Amino acid sequence: LSLHDALPISSGLSSNGRSELWAIALASFSHHVWLGIGTGGGATLVPGLLYPHNLFLEVSTELGLVGLAALICVLGGFIHALASCWRMTEGRDRLVTALFIAMFLTALVNAQFSDPIQSNGSLWLWGGLAVGMAGRLASRRSPRRAVTAR
Repeated sequence: LSLHDALPISSGLSSNGRSELWAIALASFSHHVWLGIGTGGGATLVPGLLYPHNLFLEVSTELGLVGLAALICVLGGFIHALASCWRMTEGRDRLVTALFIAMFLTALVNAQFSDPIQSNGSLWLWGGLAVGMAGRLASRRSPRRAVTAR
């Protein structure tokens, strides 16, 4: 049983050929599990197509489990920052936090079907803004005490 037989491969309108790209990326990942095939290596898999149109597959194919673990850590940090913002806010600030969460999740879902990692700027933007917002909110809650020189 091959990977091609195990996955529902379709090049029809429903998947726009993405399921075939995903199967090719998974097959490549299965041969280069730890370190992948190298950044930009996805372009060598299918002539004319540079990436598999899925953030997790792109990273795992090109950077292996090491890169996938790093991506999960970064995304986990963004999610942790958003959760911290949610816990530290109320009222109108909670509404802004809800907007940040919605924009981040929209960008994350979009990254599973669209551009390569470097073109998913909205994902990195909203994640970075969440980290900044969490830091700002945390500094408001526990102001640093001035250190006096002796």
